[in-house]
Amino acid sequence: MDKNKLKAALDALISNADKQIEAHESSRQLLYLTLAGVYMWWREASQIAGFLDEIYEERNLRTRGKEENFTRLIRIVWQLDWSGR
Repeated sequence: MDKNKLKAALDALISNADKQIEAHESSRQLLYLTLAGVYMWWREASQIAGFLDEIYEERNLRTRGKEENFTRLIRIVWQLDWSGR
């Protein structure tokens, strides 16, 4: 390879890195928006007696402690199963 080709390849790598940084920042922003939405949804849903328990039971999700820690709801929203998928 000559210097011009190497410089062009470097420019392409820089361009790809710029795209990756933009995608990462956008992804992080969407994560935070979704987490906030999950919390707001939980606040409303928790006002209806037994509703969250019904949702969790439909999906066979059991609590792992006394306090709600959003693990079950996060598993539902992101469609994660208990096996660690």
